[in-house]
Amino acid sequence: MVLRPAPSLDGAEAWLIRAKEHLRDLIALCDSFAKRECDAMISTVHIESKPGEPASYGYTTPTAIVPARLSILVGEAIQAMRRSLDYLIYEVAWLDSGCEQEDTQFPIDDNPDVFKRRRKRSGPRDRSCHLVGMSDKHAAVIELLQPCNGADWTKTLRSISNPDKHRHLIVAKNDTRTTVKGWARGGANGQTTRVAPDAFTFLLHVGDENMPDNMYMKFHVTAYVAFEDRVGVVELLDQLKAEVTNVLEEFRPCFGSQCHH
Repeated sequence: MVLRPAPSLDGAEAWLIRAKEHLRDLIALCDSFAKRECDAMISTVHIESKPGEPASYGYTTPTAIVPARLSILVGEAIQAMRRSLDYLIYEVAWLDSGCEQEDTQFPIDDNPDVFKRRRKRSGPRDRSCHLVGMSDKHAAVIELLQPCNGADWTKTLRSISNPDKHRHLIVAKNDTRTTVKGWARGGANGQTTRVAPDAFTFLLHVGDENMPDNMYMKFHVTAYVAFEDRVGVVELLDQLKAEVTNVLEEFRPCFGSQCHH
């Protein structure tokens, strides 16, 4: 006879820790890659200005291919978060029923009727009953986390679990400009000076010979790794990690005989 431990959050927490490890590696790699792209953009800046006319500027936008390692880390982080939720369902169903249940899984349903069918098997071969053995009160908590009840983050988690979503990552960019107008000494028309890892300034002479008017412009440009809809990879995964953490914390008291549901 195989001795098994009592139901606990250990498995779910272990997978969440794994997701955090993948996310940590992902952040480091994204930062390094984005900085190289940012440097490449700034090196291509060109400025044009004529007396009495608005100044213009431009630069080459990122065209680099995102390394495959980044896509792999994104996929592994996503799957680790889903496995954490799956382990949670397994343990809660075991806790509620008093025995281990087969085919448990964290459901993500758009249709409330489909979710209801997760509670009871229609036959011995029904593998879609992911919440078998779970009590009504705990199933109600999981139901609130469904897209059909407005939980957008679970819908997002399901969506980006599709390999096509993280197989084709892009480099996106943000830029902002601050202008300071006034007298200045020295500098030439269109002079560019690097002032920070993600910024540069330039001095533009926009007046005429009789009425010189120099304008300082500070231009910040940042690059980041994103999904094809330009949503930042690191920011989104960090948000999802926080949501999964909240779900585990919601059920933590249940494993210590302090269930509040």
